[in-house]
Amino acid sequence: MNVPVFLEVWPGDDAALDVVRERGAGAKVRCGGPTPDMFPSPAELAHFICGCRDRGLPFKATAGLHHPIRDGVAHGFLNLLGASVLAHAEGAGPRDLVAVLLDEDAAAFAVGDDAFTVRGHALGAGAVAATRERLFTGFGSCSFSEPVEDLRGLRIL
Repeated sequence: MNVPVFLEVWPGDDAALDVVRERGAGAKVRCGGPTPDMFPSPAELAHFICGCRDRGLPFKATAGLHHPIRDGVAHGFLNLLGASVLAHAEGAGPRDLVAVLLDEDAAAFAVGDDAFTVRGHALGAGAVAATRERLFTGFGSCSFSEPVEDLRGLRIL
């Protein structure tokens, strides 16, 4: 059985990303924790996304991703997906990704039949699928109901 392995890396540690690639693993990023210092900054997270993209590393994200849209210090999983798709499909750099990761306006994100729209960029289903396959493979949350309820509230589900 071929089970993917993900090794946790603190955003900004390029040497660790190189080791992950050498080991043939994927990267894991922790997006939160019980104290504010355990949340990587949007700049660190943007750098991590681009570092994974540039190395051909898939990554997954855990901790703190309870809500789709950024809320204060807590990252939103739609923000993270949007930044990842822009990085993968459009080659966006860290500066562009920081703006997406910082966005607290739910109206900046939309899901329709043909596209996932992020801050005016319509990204088709193929771009999202390719990103999910090759870059941002998934995220974990301590709660199942909170993300689902929030997506229903945004009329996405």
